[in-house]
Amino acid sequence: MSSKFSLSTVAVCFLGAAFAAAHAKRSDDFTPLQLPLTSLPEWTHVVNVTIGTPGQSLPMIISTIHYHTWVPNADSKYCDAAGYHENKLDNGHHNIKPFPSVCRWGSFNSSLSKTYVDRTPNDQNTAWFQWFHEISEGVLEDNGGNINGMNFTDRLEAGDIVMDDYPMVLQHSGRRWIGVLGLKNRTGWLLEEGYPSFMERLVSSGRIPTNAFSVWLDNPEGTTGSVLFGAIDKSRYEGKLTRMVVGNSYNIYITSFSGIMESGEKLTPPPDPNLADPEGKRSYIAILTISNRFSYLPPFIADWMAEIVGARYNETLQRFTVPCDAGQSKKAKFSLQLEGEKGPVLTVEVSDLIIPVTDIIPLYSHHINDTGTYYSEDLRGNNTCFFGVQKDSEPWFYRIGSSLLRHTYMVFDNVNGEVGFAPVKFPSPDAEPPAPEIVYFKNYGATIPSSKIYCGASKNECIRAGYKLDQTRRNVGIAFGVIGGVLLVALLGWCFWKLYKRSKATAAAAAARDEETVAEDGSRSLITKVQSGQETEAPAATESSSSVAGQENRAARD
Repeated sequence: MSSKFSLSTVAVCFLGAAFAAAHAKRSDDFTPLQLPLTSLPEWTHVVNVTIGTPGQSLPMIISTIHYHTWVPNADSKYCDAAGYHENKLDNGHHNIKPFPSVCRWGSFNSSLSKTYVDRTPNDQNTAWFQWFHEISEGVLEDNGGNINGMNFTDRLEAGDIVMDDYPMVLQHSGRRWIGVLGLKNRTGWLLEEGYPSFMERLVSSGRIPTNAFSVWLDNPEGTTGSVLFGAIDKSRYEGKLTRMVVGNSYNIYITSFSGIMESGEKLTPPPDPNLADPEGKRSYIAILTISNRFSYLPPFIADWMAEIVGARYNETLQRFTVPCDAGQSKKAKFSLQLEGEKGPVLTVEVSDLIIPVTDIIPLYSHHINDTGTYYSEDLRGNNTCFFGVQKDSEPWFYRIGSSLLRHTYMVFDNVNGEVGFAPVKFPSPDAEPPAPEIVYFKNYGATIPSSKIYCGASKNECIRAGYKLDQTRRNVGIAFGVIGGVLLVALLGWCFWKLYKRSKATAAAAAARDEETVAEDGSRSLITKVQSGQETEAPAATESSSSVAGQENRAARD
């Protein structure tokens, strides 16, 4: 019985240790889930996707600020060049020259798909589509204007990712005419009424451990790159990742700007004219729009950067333009400090900020006394390009686009509302890509691997997220760590206690046998311990039990 108990104890300990080991190593079971990124003249961070059955291929930009996915509707009049031209005339734009359809990056024809299902709000079969009602009858903000669309589901494929009955919006009108794959998290009331997002489906299907992804570009031109789901690739960045609490909106705090010329001359921006104290400091909130080539910064910063590189503001186009060769003639680097003095730094070269006019869809303007329209294509052939940094006087429109992010490796943690930054490591153009060093998130809700937290301008967000400002670990994380540690220690302690009790019982039984041993002649030998600690052996008692009793009585009388 004792041997069975001992074996069961060891078995329980073994199973407990095996469970703990499996829990700690479960990320090893994942297969790298990665999609290649390409670029288009207007956009970076583009994935190739097929929609419907049979699949219709079209590019889609990845969005870190939306969880919706939408595609241009091939039946929209805006996807027809003549219809678009007519619409502009109807809206008071005079002397508009016809130009190609705004849907030049492709559109989706729902009538050609066998798996297309219209999901308008009156479809009561699927309740979680009902929240889309305002989109079906109204607009969806896309940070480049609004879009109008209708709900539908269909098959979506991207690389080896396949999602059937995936909810999307079929765009009828808007300002952004390219498909968008939303990678953001659901928040607020959408957690109950919204549909599972693209990222949530990857988690629930067991493809990735948590709702997070990494993004990087392969070269300064931003022509190729990758998005890696549920993990980081340490071969693609330098140093250590610094993460910041950004919340659900992914707001980034820019705390300072600086620059340096190739000669070593330091560049300092002018003081913010909106500050009463010229020596005062403030933070500027911007959102990450990683696929948009343009970045929008406070006017005094955009003017300062434009002056250094020789850019001029075109009042007609309401855009900065710059000589296309400024990247060769103006050797300067700009730095944007995020969060504070110990936070990440975005480094930008002048060449990153040169955007050919052919990369931007023809612009029109009705601010020319309503007499005509000015096209960006009219700028061709005179060494004129667009400047990657533009200005906006409204602080809620500050945006960090790909023009400022090409040298940065980023990790988006949707669960904890954090973003990690590190300098990207570009492989040599003539060399093979480095061997991947993929590290998965430990589990759902784990923080970014191999990273450190920094709380500067976002102190309040850090506190709300559970961080103490005098330490770098999250209270919740410590709590779970303590609980897990206590459970593991308790399990091991129980195992050792059981083994100890078993060994003690065995020792006691052995001692009992030693205390009472039978002599070879059948007599009994008693071992007596005296107070001095010495052991003496009493004379062997060979008398019968009655004789012994008599001797004890005589001893008592004496």
